[in-house]
Amino acid sequence: AQMCAELGKGDVLLISTDPAHSLSDAFKINFTGDPTKVPGVKGLWVMEIDPSKMVEKEMGSWQDLVSKAGMDEFMGEFNKLQSW
Repeated sequence: AQMCAELGKGDVLLISTDPAHSLSDAFKINFTGDPTKVPGVKGLWVMEIDPSKMVEKEMGSWQDLVSKAGMDEFMGEFNKLQSW
């Protein structure tokens, strides 16, 4: 990713879903779920996504949608799936 960015073919966004945040360790920068410019490397952006937080957020969105639709019985089953 760094080589591609340095070749100047356009910006590069490097995304990691590794819960260990190894890109933060490698670049010695605390990356988050938002794209962050890597200082000293033209055109390189990095973001680290926490997969468990992403799933939790999406499940909450679906739960809200189903609840608004009035599907209480489905919600019970959905909550079981969410705790799985």
